[in-house]
Amino acid sequence: MKRDPEKSDFRPRGMNKDPLDPEYLPFCSDSSPDLLHVLHLAGSVSSPALGSGLRSSLRTSAPGLARTPHTPTRLLGVHNPTGLLAEFAAGHCFPDVSAGKAFLVFLGGSVETSGQSRSDLRFLLQPGAHVWLAQTDSPVLSPAESAPERAVTR
Repeated sequence: MKRDPEKSDFRPRGMNKDPLDPEYLPFCSDSSPDLLHVLHLAGSVSSPALGSGLRSSLRTSAPGLARTPHTPTRLLGVHNPTGLLAEFAAGHCFPDVSAGKAFLVFLGGSVETSGQSRSDLRFLLQPGAHVWLAQTDSPVLSPAESAPERAVTR
């Protein structure tokens, strides 16, 4: 299933799932990293307060699970079910990103950003829109960028 741009709620045609349901994520992203660690039963799930009317789901992987540097350790889904434009900051959900120790990765959805640095990054969600963001220890690369001759440094 592909995204149907004609739909006002940004959901794929025939998709009636909640956009914060982890099963929804593959339908709004063409390439998702391995999410098993953040979706593992030993991980934690919370709903951080991000702004008036916004719904959120923050999943954090359990410590001790073997993973690669590209494996997300935190996964945040945010949905704006209101009829108004909504703005939020997610720095407290990704403290390692704010401190420059990790990378923020856009996984899917529809969002606009503003801000000059990691610490003042702001997100704007249109009415009905959602976004999925993740934290990784290394930037997630496309297959062409991950060729052995291209080294990545922090």
